[in-house]
Amino acid sequence: MIKKRAFISYVKEDYSAVHLIKAILEENGISVWLDKEQLIPGTRWKTALEDAIRNGSFFISVHSKNRTVRESTYANEELVVAIDEVRKRPQSKSWLIPVKLDEEDIEDRTIGGGEKYSDLQHCNLASWEDGMRSLLTSLGVSEPKLFVGEPLAEGIPSEVDIIAGSLTYDEMPGAPALFQGMRVSIERGWCARDSGLGKIVAYIETLSPLPLMQRLQKRLGASGFHAISNATHLSMDENVLTHFTYQQPLILRRGEEFPDLATGTMIEVPMDISLDYHLDAYGFVSGDCFKGSFSVRFLSDIPLGPAEKPQRGKFSIQFSTRPLL
Repeated sequence: MIKKRAFISYVKEDYSAVHLIKAILEENGISVWLDKEQLIPGTRWKTALEDAIRNGSFFISVHSKNRTVRESTYANEELVVAIDEVRKRPQSKSWLIPVKLDEEDIEDRTIGGGEKYSDLQHCNLASWEDGMRSLLTSLGVSEPKLFVGEPLAEGIPSEVDIIAGSLTYDEMPGAPALFQGMRVSIERGWCARDSGLGKIVAYIETLSPLPLMQRLQKRLGASGFHAISNATHLSMDENVLTHFTYQQPLILRRGEEFPDLATGTMIEVPMDISLDYHLDAYGFVSGDCFKGSFSVRFLSDIPLGPAEKPQRGKFSIQFSTRPLL
């Protein structure tokens, strides 16, 4: 029996999540082609990529905020090749499979025959278990294996869905009193082990009670984000905490509107500004929750005034508990 092969197209900022997808696909008998692992020095890479796309059993195109904010990416070139290829294939068989890592919309592209790329059914990995089961089923796996790594902690499987939670900002320097002590809800997400990379990856979607804060979170990439931990397991000891980090570099363009918490209004950015959003969270498992404290720092190439001071607060994340398989 010929082994099925899937080409995964992605941007480098999403490599941790994509590598986790790769590990689960391979555990389910799907061979995976990733440019970072398959291309060797001296390879005519454009030819190699095109051959791998056209000769693969499936083409998986990964979409995220990280991809959308990129001004240019080879993932878009790969998608052009894939769309050209899918036109030649029978419509009755799935080959081109869009995958969403977060809440970002999938772009519109014309496939042909009045059909758009966004018309294709996608797999939504913001809900990890349902999304992975959908993806594996699309790849022809009749009995998907979803738990493929060591437990995250004692009694907790290698992948869990996040079902609720909150972030409470105790300190928000430079912001009005209205924002101090603000509670941002955690709507959904997941946490999973990637044994291959030796990391734990968590995806979290948040919703602020204030529209201005939600616009700020979305612009900073903090309304839905992937946090990474180098820990071997989630700690169950409140004195030995597990560290997760998320970092998002971005450029605020001159003339764009940006939420200003100090005034509570939208302001026009006066010049191009490089900004680095950095979140650190430290926590431990207690029952069906992972809880602890977090801090947010903003680094920039210009003085930020009070915003240079860290924002601090507490978090509590509730995950679903499922029996180990």
